[in-house]
Amino acid sequence: MTAMLTRCRISRQREQCAAVAMGRTGRADALVKRLLPLVMLMALLLLSPALAIGISPAKFNIDYTQGGEQDLVVRLVNREAEPTRIIIYAQGELEKAITVLEPVVDFAPGEAEKTVRVKVRLPELSTPGQHEGEIVALQLPRNYGEDDQTTVSATAAVISKVVVNVPYPGKYVEPVMFVQEANGKVVFTVSLSNHGKEPVESVAAEIRVLSSTNQELARLNTDSIALPLAGQGKVTSVWDAKVNPGPYHAIAMVRYDNEMSRVERDFNVGTLKINVASFDVGKFRIGEIAKMLITVKNEWSDDIEGLYADLVIRDKQGHEVITTRSASVNVPALGQATLTAFWDTNGIPVGNYDAVIVLHYADKTTEQPLELAVNIDSITPISQDITANAVAGEASPLNRDTLMFAAVIILVLVNVMWLFWFRKKK
Repeated sequence: MTAMLTRCRISRQREQCAAVAMGRTGRADALVKRLLPLVMLMALLLLSPALAIGISPAKFNIDYTQGGEQDLVVRLVNREAEPTRIIIYAQGELEKAITVLEPVVDFAPGEAEKTVRVKVRLPELSTPGQHEGEIVALQLPRNYGEDDQTTVSATAAVISKVVVNVPYPGKYVEPVMFVQEANGKVVFTVSLSNHGKEPVESVAAEIRVLSSTNQELARLNTDSIALPLAGQGKVTSVWDAKVNPGPYHAIAMVRYDNEMSRVERDFNVGTLKINVASFDVGKFRIGEIAKMLITVKNEWSDDIEGLYADLVIRDKQGHEVITTRSASVNVPALGQATLTAFWDTNGIPVGNYDAVIVLHYADKTTEQPLELAVNIDSITPISQDITANAVAGEASPLNRDTLMFAAVIILVLVNVMWLFWFRKKK
């Protein structure tokens, strides 16, 4: 009798444990059902913000005057034309100097673009050089502010920089050196910007060429030019490189009106090389986004994989207007490929601009300086080494950040499903 009672108790305990286990499994099942929509929402939020909103221009350059004021206009782009809310604020060193006149902007359905006025009151800046602030546009949920919310979930943020250039006392020339090698000739170009408070009567450079063992191989002199106040120019020299292929180093000593500055650069001779064959901008109007096609030629007898380009554009005062990067392409041996880069020309005045195309490939770089003439309906290169042929562009692949976000979402989904399976096994 006692044994039968004991078996009954054990049987009831097993039934109770099974019921508890079933309850836990049911709760785990319900938890998974609640989590899956949240995970999918996270995926949408992570994958879409990169293309949701935009801001232009990317940078404002302001020459410093004590107590001066500047009125700026920022363009906000709602690429999906969906209802959204954006807050605009300032941050960085110049945060207190930047006032956003309309800090909250609402986009209605179908609205793709709005402008926001910003006022900059220049504070006292005693340190020469560049001082930066940022105008941040932060995308928020449409219903932000309607309820008593204690947390805010932003979905995307974009930045426009405000750079104030404070001149150096007296005379100050800032040099940047570019090196281009072709057919045994090496061209050294030293770009010069006058960031001082006085004009420069004469500036020239002496360039020393060194081997990888620091042996001096050549000493070259450039021509001499004058630089007006806030002016820009360049000097060049050509080296007949009768040397073995390999890495070399150049040191340019820039002398101007009893002052001196120094700039250095590594370069290669006779090694793996990609050249810029042509530069073209198709149908274009000033104020629109220019699609720039850069055709490159592979001078090497092997395929080059993962080549991409940085295009740096500066105005005639030496201020950087934009740095834009292309998608990567593969270039066949002794063949050609086309890179695509974009430039938002909203607020860009007509005129000539200095640019440099920097090609990145196989842990190497090739630089091609050029001058761009920006007109109302065209952008053309002014260079003997660059042609302006029309070339069909290629579609850009997904960027690396998007792929990383996708990988994170996949890992989260795998972990949730693993948790569900593990709980069912228990």
